[in-house]
Amino acid sequence: MLHPALSLPRNLGPSLVVLCALMLYISGRALVDALAGRGQVSPGRRALALWIPIVVVALAAVEFGHFEMAIAAVFSSSVAALTLVLGISLLLRPPIATPHPGRRTWAFVLPAALLVLLAGFHARLTIWHAAMFIAQGLAILLLWMDRSQSQPAAAVPSPPSTSISLRWAQALIAIALAVVGGWGVCRGILDLSRQSSLFSPGVISAVTLGMCLSFAMVVSGVALSQAGHLWAAISTQVSVVLLNLCVLLPLLIALTYVPANWLFRAEVTAFHQTSMSAPSTVPTTQPTATQPQELAQPPHPGLAFPLAVWRIDTVLLVVLGLFLLPVALGRWTMGTLESMGLVVVYGAYLFMTVVFGGRW
Repeated sequence: MLHPALSLPRNLGPSLVVLCALMLYISGRALVDALAGRGQVSPGRRALALWIPIVVVALAAVEFGHFEMAIAAVFSSSVAALTLVLGISLLLRPPIATPHPGRRTWAFVLPAALLVLLAGFHARLTIWHAAMFIAQGLAILLLWMDRSQSQPAAAVPSPPSTSISLRWAQALIAIALAVVGGWGVCRGILDLSRQSSLFSPGVISAVTLGMCLSFAMVVSGVALSQAGHLWAAISTQVSVVLLNLCVLLPLLIALTYVPANWLFRAEVTAFHQTSMSAPSTVPTTQPTATQPQELAQPPHPGLAFPLAVWRIDTVLLVVLGLFLLPVALGRWTMGTLESMGLVVVYGAYLFMTVVFGGRW
């Protein structure tokens, strides 16, 4: 965890967030080119490339000891993918009323969001919830693979070939850039929350990370929609959301069950080293050897689920899943009005997060 004494110079936090957001954008774009290839549709590979920076940011937040920031990265990026990114993609290229490959996978957002909503009634996500999320993800993966084998792939012009070694090198450099950017953006958010007495790190993370992680998604979605592959843009955003809920969220839950809890052990070690070096006039009435063991154990098992995330983000994901259901079944075609509505919904989400996030 970040030590309180290690703070950035004043007003450097916002600059660090902006700089690291640019690094995350470059990383996401480079990963899309490396994994999916230039000019290729490949919604599954594009989703994986855009999902990697989200994973890096969430793990960086865990390294700092702030699981609420990691949860904010998961849900804020999911909401942004289905509102802001999808709305801009639809606004620039409204779809035509014809069947699209992979359309039925869009209906999987609703059951995934409903499962998270039901699990949130316990206020803590346990290992059993993680197992249910993973099982649902495996079922979705099997259905998606069966669907991909029965549907013809979209024809795209073949781009200039790039060697595998160069693509691997580009992917590794992009991941390294994402690690630096993820660490820096979490560091800047913690500094902003330390200077602000109104907003917690979770609220600032929900507003900041959602926009930082959606920049690369917007560019990728716009490129696909302008090329006439809007179905692939929608499938990419849906896949990112499913990866967040069925893979990344269980991973965060599992990290709270790490044996000996190295996160708490590192925090306790730093705390006791500081307390031993600082003078104190309080008499020692109990053996200090038992204090690290008491502090090293988390008070409750599982991952604490913030009430604001459950009431705002999770409910909104359920509503968006219901919105995508008739589209996935071919009963409704989204156009300009729906695209503008999605962008407005994201603005309302930011407003509710800022106003009610700190009260719940």
